[in-house]
Amino acid sequence: MLTVYDNIFPWLFCVYMFLLPLLPSKLKLGGIPVNGDSLFLLLLAAYLLKLLIDVDTRRRFVRGVKSVFTDSLTLFMLLLTFIMLCSTIYSQDKIMAIKESVRFFSYFILFFIVKYELTQKVFIDNLLRGFLFTCFIMFTLGILDKFFHLNFIVHSEFYNPSRLEGTLENSNNLGAFSIIAVFPLIVLTLKEKSWINRVIYLILTVLALLNMVFAGSRNSYLAFALGCIVLILIFGIKYLLGFGVLGGIAYLIPMVRSRVLQIFDMVQNMSRIVVWKTALKMIGDFPLLGVGNGNFYTRYEEYVKKYPELRNYYDAVQVYHPHNIFLKTQCELGIIGSIAFMGILGSVVYKLKQFIAIVKDDFYLAFYKGFAASFIAFIFMNCLDNFFSAPKVIAFFWILLAASQSLIFNRKGRSYNEINIMQY
Repeated sequence: MLTVYDNIFPWLFCVYMFLLPLLPSKLKLGGIPVNGDSLFLLLLAAYLLKLLIDVDTRRRFVRGVKSVFTDSLTLFMLLLTFIMLCSTIYSQDKIMAIKESVRFFSYFILFFIVKYELTQKVFIDNLLRGFLFTCFIMFTLGILDKFFHLNFIVHSEFYNPSRLEGTLENSNNLGAFSIIAVFPLIVLTLKEKSWINRVIYLILTVLALLNMVFAGSRNSYLAFALGCIVLILIFGIKYLLGFGVLGGIAYLIPMVRSRVLQIFDMVQNMSRIVVWKTALKMIGDFPLLGVGNGNFYTRYEEYVKKYPELRNYYDAVQVYHPHNIFLKTQCELGIIGSIAFMGILGSVVYKLKQFIAIVKDDFYLAFYKGFAASFIAFIFMNCLDNFFSAPKVIAFFWILLAASQSLIFNRKGRSYNEINIMQY
């Protein structure tokens, strides 16, 4: 039986999800931070209060904790968190290592809450609707800012008016968020039977594509092409012509054509290549344990002084990570950290494949087939950058993934392996 706490908490979660990408990351009111981190702490406090006063919440918590240690994905997430925390012992900047470790653990908490606390289908329905509504507001504000330069939208220190940042304060982050959203929207548009809903999904798809185009992220353009290939493999060659036409139209847009051609511009690419080379130098010196979580930035200046040929492409204060999630993991956390991270990715692939094979609900099936394409495209983007450190982007990845796992785990209280079919 649902309690009043059960009915209120999912709405608090939706409010968190709605405000996360909209609030400036450094916003303060009366000296008090009002941003994504503050919202997360409030959400966590609400959950802990619910845990304290509601017996059913405590039962779900205990059940969830037991499941964590029998589930490959959550086990690898905990293992990576443990490795991150251990790396503080040998990190030069221990505060940085602790901060990044806590940041990653916060994503584990989000995953845990969605999977084990949002137990009812109606909660997940509202969560996914909340995500789509958030996309609509965020992408609409992005388009309005592009053409009308909205004064209340905060931009990054390195803001380039020719590249849209929207409310994410970084054009590459906007491109990555668009990639996570666009493929579920594309599949929903193609598969939706209600013409009203199809029009809504089509509008959202167009908004997502426009934000991606105006963001000017070369990574997102390449990722979008890869995601389209994945969808063709999933749905068949019949969609090749449609995606080909879409790509041709996109290439006619001057900004897209210019950014695509820059993919082959070695002058621009060299700045990223030397950062990769710097990471490889660190890996060569610290192959087993790495330099410590988040400490690529700390050690960067040391290495460009040691190897002058790596200088003059990036100003040191801008190089927070190696612009490749795999290089970052290996150079900061060593071999064991890389194994744990690869375990996470492998588990995600396995669980998405199982979910798509089991689910019978048309909306969920369409959404998560698209999300599977988004996941592959998103990981590709992380080979050229690092969005696992972008809270306004990566939080949504974990939330959407956890929603699929909640639908299965909480099906009539049975475990994942006990479910052969899923029909609502």
